[in-house]
Amino acid sequence: MYQHIPEYQRAMREQGIAVSVLRLPQNLTLFTQYWSRNGYSYMTIPAEGDPSVIVPIAEEIDTKEAKLHNVYVYDDIDMNAEDTSIQIQKIFAELSRQYGITNESVIGLELDYDVIAPCHCSGKVSLVGSKVKKLVAEGFGSDHFVSVKDLITEVMAVKNESDIEKLKIVNDLVAMAMDRFADLVDLPGIREVDIVNEIEKHIQVNARDYKGARVARAWAQLSTGPKSEIAACDGVISDARVLEKGDCCLFEIGACVDGYWADITRSAVVGGAQGRSKEMMELIEKAFQAGVEAVHIGAAARDIDLATRKVMEDAGYGKYYVHPAGHGVGFSYHESIPELNPNSETILKENMVIAIEPGLYVPGIGGLRKELNVLVTKEGGKVFGW
Repeated sequence: MYQHIPEYQRAMREQGIAVSVLRLPQNLTLFTQYWSRNGYSYMTIPAEGDPSVIVPIAEEIDTKEAKLHNVYVYDDIDMNAEDTSIQIQKIFAELSRQYGITNESVIGLELDYDVIAPCHCSGKVSLVGSKVKKLVAEGFGSDHFVSVKDLITEVMAVKNESDIEKLKIVNDLVAMAMDRFADLVDLPGIREVDIVNEIEKHIQVNARDYKGARVARAWAQLSTGPKSEIAACDGVISDARVLEKGDCCLFEIGACVDGYWADITRSAVVGGAQGRSKEMMELIEKAFQAGVEAVHIGAAARDIDLATRKVMEDAGYGKYYVHPAGHGVGFSYHESIPELNPNSETILKENMVIAIEPGLYVPGIGGLRKELNVLVTKEGGKVFGW
């Protein structure tokens, strides 16, 4: 279904944008709840009037599942079909006439993105490059392009009730899979890659038809022993290392169900936490709870960071808490509004969704972190999935 359209159109009109032409998967999910399989789909949003989507023939069924209207389909399968670019250009030209676009009209494109969320078939990602710009310019008859990144990011920051239901589903599925984590780390001879595979598989296998879910992907990373000490960095590679008693184990996962994301971290110690590792486990739990308690409508994002950081500093562990307390989440793994860092002046609004993730990384001991996703409500912070 189409959603978030009126508030986005208001922002477009304020900026003098006649039409937006979108293709990034996270933005199509934002406005349609349709998660592009390959990134070959487009969406057009006029400043006034109804939006449309343009999809390859194999994804027409997905638009029906999403209950979308104004769907245009092009054939990217039949070798005898007209070149796909020409098909798309003709659809753009038809929409241009409908929207009353002229050669002076301003067209919004997804320019200036440094990071984007992948589509379902994530082996490659389609961006807005010279080919897309040429296609839009020739189809709409105008090359007056402006970036709509900031406008979309503002709309994306506040979820609606339908978004929240979708986010409950992905968080539920991750929670069910992660329930196995503490048991897996104590299995004799188990390796990092074994645990990663088990959790990813559990999410993807169990997602199908769970409360109406269709497709899921999961990207996990497990850092154990000495490697957990540097797990504050993104992109740690899980390998064939066999877990050993006393290892700190930090498991980070990004999961996406039908275009909606959860960002979760769980920690455990092989054989059970003792001594310093037990103290660290208690501190990350206490810091997480302090962060949740600091969440309320009207709070400054930095207040969540400061609440978690105070717990660490009061216990003498401040120097081992080396990253911000979290970030927005929902339509991508990491959203830039809000950022939960000590300097953030962003004000929390109702129905923002944030990941709160206090962690400690102590040389000679290891790294531990707790991360869950939290909804901003009138009653305060509400934790998803747990």
